[in-house]
Amino acid sequence: MQPLFLDWASKPLLVIHAIASVILIGSISHLAWELTSAWRKARPARPSSGLWAKIAGLSYLVSFAVGLLLYPTFRYRTRGLYLDRYEPWASNLFDIKENLLGLALPLAVGLMVLAGRSRAHARGPLPGVVLSMALAVWLIVVVSVVAGLIVTNARGV
Repeated sequence: MQPLFLDWASKPLLVIHAIASVILIGSISHLAWELTSAWRKARPARPSSGLWAKIAGLSYLVSFAVGLLLYPTFRYRTRGLYLDRYEPWASNLFDIKENLLGLALPLAVGLMVLAGRSRAHARGPLPGVVLSMALAVWLIVVVSVVAGLIVTNARGV
């Protein structure tokens, strides 16, 4: 049998993936909270919102890229040997999670680029678009983290 791609590095990559995900959920939550608060009070967002957007975008990219590197090992060892046979619902949930995260990738990158530019005005199209993007990414990230924990629990340690 041929060795799996980066199988030897799967455990450290999984730790990096988990750390990036924790940073992501924290930063996107802070950003969504700050932008929602600014929108409700009709004031410009705080300067820290640009920093939270950059942290969220970068952690999203890191988590996404490391997840792609982990996928071949996951596909064979976890999904192929266990989930598809014994827990097919968990395989389906994983697919839904991954598709949602793939759809949110351009939103996260766009949020990283636009968040600093939207602070100039309290209302208008750009802050509203940035707030909508932040809330969409936040919702997808929260749903994906919960789904990931459910899938991980289905496999067990």
